[in-house]
Amino acid sequence: MDDETCEAIKLAYKRAVTKADFDAILKQYNIKMMKNGRLVSAARVKLDVKKAIIRMAFYEPGDVFHFDSYKDIH
Repeated sequence: MDDETCEAIKLAYKRAVTKADFDAILKQYNIKMMKNGRLVSAARVKLDVKKAIIRMAFYEPGDVFHFDSYKDIH
């Protein structure tokens, strides 16, 4: 992911208010998460997890969010 895309995601994240806004960001930028060893959509997780996934997308663009590790911590 290039710097322009990261900045666009960051700007969209700051403007997002509703769950639908965060869902749109995940869909528009095709942001996935790793769950049970597979890349899957993040559409069916709670809002706080979606926010964490999107933040990771612009702070650590080369990395993938691991839901299982997140779940173990929280």
